[in-house]
Amino acid sequence: MAFKKYTQEIFDRLKKEDEHPSFGHLSLMYEVFEALAQTRSMKLKMTQQMLADKSGIAQPTIARIEAGRANPTLLQVIKITRALNLKIIFEEKKYPEGDYDGYLE
Repeated sequence: MAFKKYTQEIFDRLKKEDEHPSFGHLSLMYEVFEALAQTRSMKLKMTQQMLADKSGIAQPTIARIEAGRANPTLLQVIKITRALNLKIIFEEKKYPEGDYDGYLE
């Protein structure tokens, strides 16, 4: 599957998850890191060690993040995305009146 199509499918699933906040946030997070791993290996032809050298994050840590066995910090995510020439975008979320607490679970 082409990377662009794969990331669009993840984005579409995230939008659906946003409508149902109690379902599967962790599995979607792992899918995002899998997409980052695919970008690294398939599109950029970069090894984990090359990403480690460029990001300053140890290669075993990158391997655990890509495999979904680690919970990376925001700083680690920023370092990885910068090393892959990607960016993170935060957008304002409009919560339904009275439903804000459900989004914090």
